[in-house]
Amino acid sequence: MYAGGRATAALGITWDGTDAKRVCYVTASGTARAFAATGSGGTWTSRSVVPGVPADRLAVRRDSDGGDVFCLPGTAHRTLYYARR
Repeated sequence: MYAGGRATAALGITWDGTDAKRVCYVTASGTARAFAATGSGGTWTSRSVVPGVPADRLAVRRDSDGGDVFCLPGTAHRTLYYARR
């Protein structure tokens, strides 16, 4: 699903019965660090959750509308971000 380099131990999974499964993860470096990968037919496509946010951990849950809600802490700068996808 991700072969672009080192990833930190931050992982979340969301899905429902009618939607594709999503695996969310944080990479160890880069401008965009939090990603959501959607799997379909054995192929994974990743998109940045929030470009430019220096998150190094994540938590994700699906809301009642089927969207993902992210909590993205940046421990190095003691920051906390929220995002919806």
